[in-house]
Amino acid sequence: MSMSSTSLWHRPAPSARLAILLAHLALIFFSSTRIAGQWAEYAFRFYRSLLGRVATGAEMHLLAQKGVHFLLFFSLGVWTHNTLNGTRAQKLVWAVCCCVLAGALSESVQLFTGRDAALADVLLNGASGALGAALAWRCSAARLAGFSQLLTQPEQEVRTGVEEQPQEQ
Repeated sequence: MSMSSTSLWHRPAPSARLAILLAHLALIFFSSTRIAGQWAEYAFRFYRSLLGRVATGAEMHLLAQKGVHFLLFFSLGVWTHNTLNGTRAQKLVWAVCCCVLAGALSESVQLFTGRDAALADVLLNGASGALGAALAWRCSAARLAGFSQLLTQPEQEVRTGVEEQPQEQ
């Protein structure tokens, strides 16, 4: 490893990124099965016994379930954006499309595994993936601009090409 490199994060090889993305998709589709639903219910009961009566069971269950949806698809958006090739804009569009498609397919799988599919979950999955992809898109812009410049310099004003003339008094 070269000492001239100032980056603390080294991007994994394309094959490793693809393997991580496929494993992540497998986890999402596994989470749509009845077995995963049962495991989640056991975990929920365990955590509820630890937390006590912080909130009602229904509130905690809803929050935990939607939190898992958010985390799975937010991270899918990040990984998808970082795995794809193309311009930053192309990667953003394709990552969002892939997240929406994966969300719709994972809910469709639930129809065949004895679980209830919900349109609200498809929307949450798509929005979470879009947010993750947007964050990855923004971080790639920051990486291109240089983190130190982005953090230390204020936003530059957009110039219209017309120079303002100083007013005479």
